[in-house]
Amino acid sequence: MQMVKEAEEKAKELLNNATKEAEKLGQEAEIQGENEYKKIIENAEKKAKEIKDKAIEEGENSAKSIIERGSKEASDLLNLKDEDLINAVGTIIKRVVNVNGNS
Repeated sequence: MQMVKEAEEKAKELLNNATKEAEKLGQEAEIQGENEYKKIIENAEKKAKEIKDKAIEEGENSAKSIIERGSKEASDLLNLKDEDLINAVGTIIKRVVNVNGNS
């Protein structure tokens, strides 16, 4: 009878220990899952920022060349001599008049 009682107590103790260990492992797994989730989110945010920064840089480079070309063309127009402007206006007027048949 004593041996049965001791066996039952040993079984209860083993069951309690197993339950506690299972709870501990569950908590550790949950913590590890949360940490892994945070790591994945951080990596995704970092990658998204890199892509965004690269796109901004490429856009700025494209815009820079367009702005430079526009500035040069504007400067060239501003630096035209009056004689060249008069000739250009005269040529445009002649073409418009000839197209409309008022020559």
